[in-house]
Amino acid sequence: MSNIKEIVVNITKKGDEHYLVFNFSEPVELSLKTKDNIAIQNIFSKLIKNLLEEKYTLKYEGDAMIEERLVKEVASKYVEQLDAELSSIMVDPNFEKLS
Repeated sequence: MSNIKEIVVNITKKGDEHYLVFNFSEPVELSLKTKDNIAIQNIFSKLIKNLLEEKYTLKYEGDAMIEERLVKEVASKYVEQLDAELSSIMVDPNFEKLS
């Protein structure tokens, strides 16, 4: 695969909630606490839409200010699994890029 962009994913905390921040030109945030299936679907829809525009991989960089080790581990594994899923979509012959 050529010309694959790397999208950095950070974690941030707002109040008592942690968010993954996907640093596209327009950042996308996902609360790690959300159980709202519609909100999760909307996030994944945005990730797929961005993938249609440009191939990318995700790189988790975390945030030194987040002290909760378990939260960091969960976020890292989440991004790793999501990147694997998105990578499998990119190589799927039925997946077509928009022109």
